[in-house]
Formats: sequence, C-alpha cells, structure tokens
Amino acid sequence: MSTSQKAARLSLLAVVVAVVVGTVVAPVAAAPGGTHVPAQVENTTTSTATATPSPTSTASPTSTASPTSTPTPAAGECNPEDPPKLDTARLFTREDTITTGQPGIIAGGFLPPAALSCDIVVRITLQVPNNMYIQGTNGLSSGGAGIVTSEFTIPAGASSVESVRANVYASETGQLSVTGDVVYWPEGHPDLQSSISGLTLTFNVDEPVERGDVTQTGSGSDGGDGGSGDGGSSDGDGGDDDGGGSALPASPLELAIIGLTLVGIAAAITVRRVYINS
Repeated sequence: MSTSQKAARLSLLAVVVAVVVGTVVAPVAAAPGGTHVPAQVENTTTSTATATPSPTSTASPTSTASPTSTPTPAAGECNPEDPPKLDTARLFTREDTITTGQPGIIAGGFLPPAALSCDIVVRITLQVPNNMYIQGTNGLSSGGAGIVTSEFTIPAGASSVESVRANVYASETGQLSVTGDVVYWPEGHPDLQSSISGLTLTFNVDEPVERGDVTQTGSGSDGGDGGSGDGGSSDGDGGDDDGGGSALPASPLELAIIGLTLVGIAAAITVRRVYINS
C-alpha cells in the first residue's frame, strides 16, 4: 500500500472519529452537570426502600374526616370578595361660570359592571364654601356653606348611567371651589368600599347669582354619562411592541458538535501532511 493511500485512509478515519465524538460525547459534555449521578442516586434510594419495608400502621376508622360542604350562594345573592370597580364613576363641573341668569352646574354619572350581582350604594359629600349654595335637582341634596351629603342606590344589572346634577349659586364674585368626595360599596358590605377623594370643582363667578334670581334651572341632559372612566383615571395598556424578531443563538450542543468536527478535520489534514512529507 502506498504512502498516499495510507494518508487518505487515516484522514477518512480521523473524520469518522470526529463525527462520532461530536454526536455521542458532545451531548454529554453540553448537558448541565455532565453526569447522570442523580439517576443513580434515585435508583439506589428506590432499591433501599423496597429492601426494608416499613411497618404497617393500623388506621383508625374514627380519624376519617367527613368532607365539609361549601355553601353555594343563591342566584342573585350579593357575596362580593373585593371592593367593586365601577365602569363609570365621575363628578365634574358641567358649567363652571356663574353669571346673571346662569348658575354653575355640578354633574356626574355612575354605572356598575353588568356582571356585578350587588346593588351599589353611592355617597357623595360636597364641602361648600361660604357665600355659595348648592341646589340639587337630580340625585344631589341641597345645602349652603358646610358639608352637603347625598346617598343613593344603583340596582344590580343597571344598563344606563345613574346621573346626578345640582345648580351652584354664589353671592360674591371671584373664583370659588367646591370639594367633592365619592364613596361607593356593595349594599350590605360597607367594609368593601371604594373611594374617589379630593375632587376640586372650581367656578368663576362673574356676577353674583342668588337662589330665586334664576327662573330656569337648566333642564335636559345632565351630562352624567359623558364617557366611561373612574374619576378621570386612565388605564394605559402600555403599548406592548415586540419590535420584530431576531435570530436565535446556537445552542451549546450545536456549538460543541461543530467545534469537535472542525478539530477532527484539522487533525485529518495534519496527519495527511505528515505522511506525505515522510
């Protein structure tokens, strides 16, 4: 056999060895820990447990506990677990300018979720400054300087917004503000209340307007439904954007196979050169 034939056979043998090493040894080298010791320990533990059976214990019939039945709420029964969140809950100034023949207007709207099985109690507290008077025309109470409290109930399953409205009068000019707080809870569960606090309702009084000076109180739409929302809160969804995909990096197993294959090819070339030169 000639030297070149020997070199060719050795080169082929080196390539075969490199491929075998890359496909058999590489997975073991790439695996975390590199060994299968946990499997051996598990088999040893299993054989030890079967070789020494533990003594059987006699169970007492009296220790068997009877399953407790969970009461099922009746249809339409109000059993909330968390404070409710209304689909619409807002209180705002519909008309913020008070002038001759035109009072200011406070309006609002409230709507519970359709799936809520509880009636919702809503309490609105308005802190009225001196020289101002609130005259409720729909859902809100009337009162002068001090605290004016209104409370009403929204039935479960209501499909339309519960609107509130009041006219605001002032006996002096300037900028005056009414502070509002809203609290609501499932009827019979005041401990599960939600609140919207510190709403500032500001009015610009161009001309003093007393009660009785205005013959028309402004009937019609109170603007209570004016869109959904919780007291002006916003639920931004964050605008998730993956921004296009990118190529995945090669796994450690693939890198190990490629590396060992290259090493085998390099070894084959080296052996061939040695035999050719000898």
